Amino acid sequence: MVEDESIVAMDISTTLQSLGYEVVGTAATGEDAIVMAEEKRPDLILMDIVLKGDMDGVEAAEQIRSILDIPVVYLTAYSDDQTLARAKLTEPFGYILKPFEERELHTNIEMALYKHMLERSLRESEEKFRTITTAALDAIIKINNEGRVVLWNPGAEKIFGYSAGEMLGRDVHEALAPEDDLKRFRKRFAEFRRTGRGPAVGRVLELEAIRKDGTRIPIEISLSSVMVQGQWNAIAIIRDISERKQAERELREAKERFEVLFNSGNDMIFVHEVADDGTAGRIIAVNDMATETLGYSREELIGMTPADIRLEDEVHPETRRIISGERTSALIERTLRASDGREIPVEINLRTFDLSGQRAVLAIARNITERKEAQRALEESEANLRDLFDNATDLIQQVDPEGRILSVNRAWCETLGYTREEALAMNVMDIICPDHRAECMAMFKRVMNGETLRLVETEFYTKDGRRIIVEGNVNSRIEDGKVVHTRGFFRDITERKQAERAREESERKYIALVERANDGIVIISEGRLTFWNDKVLEVTGYTAEGIDGIEFLDLIAPEYREMVAERHIARLEGKPVPSQYEIELVRKDGSRVPVEVNAIVIDLSGEPVVLAYIRDITERKRAETLERERAKG
Repeated sequence: MVEDESIVAMDISTTLQSLGYEVVGTAATGEDAIVMAEEKRPDLILMDIVLKGDMDGVEAAEQIRSILDIPVVYLTAYSDDQTLARAKLTEPFGYILKPFEERELHTNIEMALYKHMLERSLRESEEKFRTITTAALDAIIKINNEGRVVLWNPGAEKIFGYSAGEMLGRDVHEALAPEDDLKRFRKRFAEFRRTGRGPAVGRVLELEAIRKDGTRIPIEISLSSVMVQGQWNAIAIIRDISERKQAERELREAKERFEVLFNSGNDMIFVHEVADDGTAGRIIAVNDMATETLGYSREELIGMTPADIRLEDEVHPETRRIISGERTSALIERTLRASDGREIPVEINLRTFDLSGQRAVLAIARNITERKEAQRALEESEANLRDLFDNATDLIQQVDPEGRILSVNRAWCETLGYTREEALAMNVMDIICPDHRAECMAMFKRVMNGETLRLVETEFYTKDGRRIIVEGNVNSRIEDGKVVHTRGFFRDITERKQAERAREESERKYIALVERANDGIVIISEGRLTFWNDKVLEVTGYTAEGIDGIEFLDLIAPEYREMVAERHIARLEGKPVPSQYEIELVRKDGSRVPVEVNAIVIDLSGEPVVLAYIRDITERKRAETLERERAKG
């Protein structure tokens, strides 16, 4: 209480105490009032206007207001216009004229305390809202009933390239909507203005938006409606999903490349496990040609073992060496049994490779039925060999200095599976995966020292035991020089990480299938080699640099070039030509090597190209020559 009349001060103090208030101090001058306010920090100050000394009550109240958040109620005998005008400038919480009634004093004090409490709560609420919108990684935009922007956070500035100054008051659809969507969006917003409802309200949608630089970006938007002064406003939370879309696109492209090579060949391809007991394990992958040739569906073949589709009871000795690790590759002949009982002789190229940390076997089986028939015809009449065919998808938390969770948002609960009550009974370390806790504890200490951490990546445990990967920012709130709590803003990036791992796994499979095959594999586009595996380099004697871009006819012996060129052109035109034939290649050193070629046309990235499998048949030719000489002999 500030009162320069001691008797009056004592009387008012007695009245206040009778009303249940504690008077922590009495000052007679403005200067003393300022000092006492800083020392005592009272809940309220009763201030007389006319005081002893050079400083009156109005000036004292103004100085107290500039340094302390304490409500002031004037208690004075003066009510002239000049005094009132000066008093108003200090924004008092009450103005009581002497003499006064006890009820009037009590009422003014209670109203002043209540008003001050409301204003403080409002300031804290506004500060919390500003903190969330400022630190959020997503764009948070508020749109008034006319479709104009009234809130534009830093996340929105980063995503769209516009500053808040450029966007506040601007029509959001005109600035961000693509031209082809603008009419539809405005029609829907007209309905939203009247009802607060619409097809986008309460849902998460994927759309496209236009950045300041004119580029279109994919976004994920969550829209909610809120009534402000009798009019419907919209709050949009927008996430840039360009990285996720790029990962999905790369995964699709990698999968397409893998499937083209895996399913477009004329050979049957099987991948099977190596069982713990050292035998051939379950088949885990087959291509289209395997299902077409054997008559089984893919679902039927996956889960079988090689023994289930093999005619022979015994395991081939070379297969035993492959599975035991004695050898890494072998070429064997076996007979497969189709679903209808047909027996299909095949030549199988076997190779072991590492698949996700486990040993597996890649088997490329070529249907040699026609070759066998040609061999039998040769034994009977020394006829020429026939062509062979093969068929081959932001969490926010506050944590106190002891690590106790103080508050979490709905996305946090929905993502981690906890109720808000369960979360508030937990320590933040309870949700961090054990192998990340030491690192997170070190980061927590840095934040407690006032540091702001950006793009933190760690792993959380959900209630049902799943691990999710999160990325976000962490900072702290400081009051009176001390950290009150930390604030974390995280985004679930599990799907993005899974997409990256899936893409890497697909590429590993692609490399394993192509680079480890014992047959040469080439892709011919516009007459030149655009792809080859290591086996092609081995057969031709070229280096990768030497063979790059070479015309494929340059590798073919002169007497075969005209025939191969004619078939190549006819094949690209869709005309029926043999896909399998024997020719000779000219190696880099000029020597020749007999090969069996299997060529087909495939679509690769929208262009027709020729996919050819090249098999070195030098040993087979030697065997046939010996057989003919033996027959003549």
